[in-house]
Amino acid sequence: MTRAGWIIVGSIVAAGGIMGPSPLICLLPARAPALPVAFAAPEVPTASTALTASRGAAVPAGAVLAAESAVSGEPQYVRPFEDVVSDLESRDPKTRVNAMRTLGQAGHPEAIEHISRLLTDPVIEIQREAIETILGFYMLDLPKKTKRVAGLVEVNAGNRAEAAFDRGPFILLPRPSPDALKKGLAAAMRSDHPQIRLEATYTLGATVPPPAGPEAEAALAGNLRDPDAAIRLASARVAGAVRAASLGDALIAAINDSDARVVLAAMRAVGDIRERRAVQALEEQYAYYGRGPMARAAFDGLGRIGARESLPVFQQALADRDPAIRRVALEGIVRTNDLPAIEAATARLAGDKDRAIRLAHAFGMERITQRGPDALVGALGDDRLSEQAMAYLVELGPGVVPRLARFLNDPDPRVRERLVQTMGLLGGDAARAAIEPTTRDPDLGVKRAAERALARIRIIGLAQ
Repeated sequence: MTRAGWIIVGSIVAAGGIMGPSPLICLLPARAPALPVAFAAPEVPTASTALTASRGAAVPAGAVLAAESAVSGEPQYVRPFEDVVSDLESRDPKTRVNAMRTLGQAGHPEAIEHISRLLTDPVIEIQREAIETILGFYMLDLPKKTKRVAGLVEVNAGNRAEAAFDRGPFILLPRPSPDALKKGLAAAMRSDHPQIRLEATYTLGATVPPPAGPEAEAALAGNLRDPDAAIRLASARVAGAVRAASLGDALIAAINDSDARVVLAAMRAVGDIRERRAVQALEEQYAYYGRGPMARAAFDGLGRIGARESLPVFQQALADRDPAIRRVALEGIVRTNDLPAIEAATARLAGDKDRAIRLAHAFGMERITQRGPDALVGALGDDRLSEQAMAYLVELGPGVVPRLARFLNDPDPRVRERLVQTMGLLGGDAARAAIEPTTRDPDLGVKRAAERALARIRIIGLAQ
C-alpha cells in the first residue's frame, strides 16, 4: 500500500509467492535468558517515544530492565547506551550478537542506525539476525522465523521480511529510516548469499519509505538481473513500493523476464513509478493477452500510470465484461486529470453493480467535485473494500483531510481506526489536529492507531 513518507498500493494484482528453501542449522551464541544487564538509554525524541505504548508502558528501556531485575532478585548493572553500541564493533561475534539483542529488546528506535552496521557483518548468521532484529522495530507481531535449541539456531525457510512487506505501511510502527539503514540494506542486497539478498530486499520495502536512496535503487537494479527468480521478483515488487523512479529501463526490461511472476510484478512496478515510457509495452501486452492474469496486470500498470494517450484504451475498456478491467479503466481515466473524460466515465458507470467499481466511481467523483468522500469513508468499515478505499484517500492527498475530520466520530470503530491510519499517512498540521482528540477514543484499537499516526506525522515533519 502507499506513502507521503509512504505510498499507497491501491488494488493489488497478485504477483505470486516464493517457494521456501529447506531449513538450515547454524551455530550462534545462546541468547541470555532474561538479560539481567540493563543500560541507561539516551533521551528519546517525542517521535520515538510516542509509540512505546505498542511495546508496553512508555518508560525508558533501563527502567524496564531494572523492573525485571527487581522481580527476579538479580543485581542490576546499568550500562550507558553508548557502551552497548560500542560492543557492536567488537571482534568477538558473541559480543556483537549480545549487544544487538540488548538493543533490540530495549526497543529504542535510535538503535536502528547502530544495528544497521551488522547488516554487512562477516558472519552470515549475524546478518540474518540483524535483519530480523530491525524488522522487530517496525512490526511487533510477526511470527519468529528462528527457533533456538541448545545453543543452535534453526533458520526457518519462511521469509519474515516478505511477510512484513506484504502487510504494507498502514500498520507499520512509525520509525525513522536512517541513511545507515538504507545503505546497510543496499549492501546486504549485494551479498554473495541469495537468502540475504532476498531478505534484505524485502526488508528495504517494508521499512524504508520513498525515496530509498541511490545506493538502494542501484542494488534493486542489479537484483532485477539476479539468476534467482525469487530475488528478481522481490526486486520488482520493492522497486514499485519505494517508487524507484530511476529503474524505469530495468523494469521495462523485466516485463520480458522468463518468469511469469516477475513479469506480473514488473508491470505493476512501472505503474507504481508512473513510468510513461512503459505505456507502449503495456498496451502491447494487454492487446496480446486479451484475457487472464497477464492482461489484467498490463492493464493495471496502464491504469496506475494514467497517461492521456491511453484514454482511448481506457474508454473502450469501460464496456469490458470483466469488472476488474472496468474498475481499472475508470481509475486510469481519473488519473489522466482530463475532467470531461472523468465526467463522462463516471456517468457511464454510475449504475454499475460491482462494489469495487462503485468505490472507484466515488474516487472519480471526489476528484472532480470534492463534494465529500462519504462513500470512500463508508467503505472503511468493509474488510473487503477498506484497502481500496484507503488507497484512494491517500492518493487524493492532504487536501482531503478537512473533509475527513467529521468522520472521526463514526460509530464503527473500524472506520475510525482505518481513517486515523490513513490520515497519519497523509500527514500535515490539519491531520495532526484532527487526530489528537482520538487518542482518547474509547476503543483501544483507535487509540493506538492515533498514537502511531501522530508519531508518524512528527517523523515525517522532522524528515522534511
